[in-house]
Amino acid sequence: MNKKINKEIKFFLFKNLKKIEVKKGDSLYLAINLNLFYFPFLKKLNFKNKEEAVNLFINLLKNYIGKKGTLICSSFTFDFIKKRFFNKYKTSPNLGFFEKVFVFKKGVHRSGHPINSIASWGKNSKFLTENHGPYSFGYNSPFEKFNKLKVKFLNIGITYGKTCTYVHHLEHLNGINHRFYKAVKGFVFHNKKFIKKVFFFLALFKDVNLKKKEFLIEEELRRKKLIKENISNGVYFSKINSSDVFEEGLKLLQKNTCAFIKKKYTINFVENNLKKKINKKNIFFKLNEAKN
Repeated sequence: MNKKINKEIKFFLFKNLKKIEVKKGDSLYLAINLNLFYFPFLKKLNFKNKEEAVNLFINLLKNYIGKKGTLICSSFTFDFIKKRFFNKYKTSPNLGFFEKVFVFKKGVHRSGHPINSIASWGKNSKFLTENHGPYSFGYNSPFEKFNKLKVKFLNIGITYGKTCTYVHHLEHLNGINHRFYKAVKGFVFHNKKFIKKVFFFLALFKDVNLKKKEFLIEEELRRKKLIKENISNGVYFSKINSSDVFEEGLKLLQKNTCAFIKKKYTINFVENNLKKKINKKNIFFKLNEAKN
């Protein structure tokens, strides 16, 4: 791609990052739709492959936040639930192409949870990805460190309400009854060998059709003017402080533990959906059947 187009893309990105008050040295949790980001330049672009497009974008972000900044993205691998093998250095995320390229970039570190790992580059990458427990979320997970590092959620081409995995961390802290922690035993690569360990991930109860309402946190943050947003050439940009999501999300959950689903979840609701008679003796067994 010629240098002129590179400069146009760089100017477009930097201009919009400044408008939503992203700064040098920031720690950014990324949710990116690159198809939409590059759409205004579609007629001029001539990438050899998708990876080239991802690399250009990542390099521009690195240049913007500088050496004191940190880039973070999800690198979840739901395949572990069935395959039971995970190597954080080689196992590809079960997410979009952006995450699949990012996780294997030079200088990127990855946390060790075989289902809900995160990948990170920059100053705080090691701190974010090391020394965690067997649970997906909570105090001994990467997500617990977000407020300490003043992480900001950066969304480009997609709104926060569609990408807010962080609310599961808040549900873990507050307590919920529409999910439970399911134990999954498998082999993870550690110290140059595979070892057998047990990990826990937040599972939904089997055969219960729950519709998500996670967009509620976005609406609440927008109502309180806690989101910095901008649309330029049809491309959406937003920035939200993790501390604001933490505070406002917990307020919603303290009022209603089912704040981020469309129906209140109770044992009666389970029974009606499963259409089964659950007696007191086997209720624990029945409710602990789960789906991914």
